[in-house]
Amino acid sequence: MQGNWSRCEVGFGTSYKIGLVVSGSGFTQSSRSYANETCTGTGTEEGSGAGTLAFGAALTTFLGGAPVTAYELTATTGVGTFYDLVYVDTAATPDLLYTGDSSGANDGSTPALRPTVLDEAFVLTKQ
Repeated sequence: MQGNWSRCEVGFGTSYKIGLVVSGSGFTQSSRSYANETCTGTGTEEGSGAGTLAFGAALTTFLGGAPVTAYELTATTGVGTFYDLVYVDTAATPDLLYTGDSSGANDGSTPALRPTVLDEAFVLTKQ
């Protein structure tokens, strides 16, 4: 999971870029908005933060119907601690980073409510 990751979300004439840099057990994240649909240009800083990551147990989940081995992830920031699931698809070019789907009951607010299913709609690409 080490390295630079990003995702560009496109809206109606605008876009929003999420950036994640993972180095060792630390990470920084940032978000910028753009007045275009390509996440290019100067953009406006919308927020940033930093924290630490700890990886836990491996567990089997599914991606596109195929079983994959994901890992428990605990992220600690100045805001709090979040419990997630992470999987890096190294067979893709470039690598793709999937996190857990926290839209349901398993919202990641406690270890017992850690997501168990990958969010296939929210994917970051290795830069």
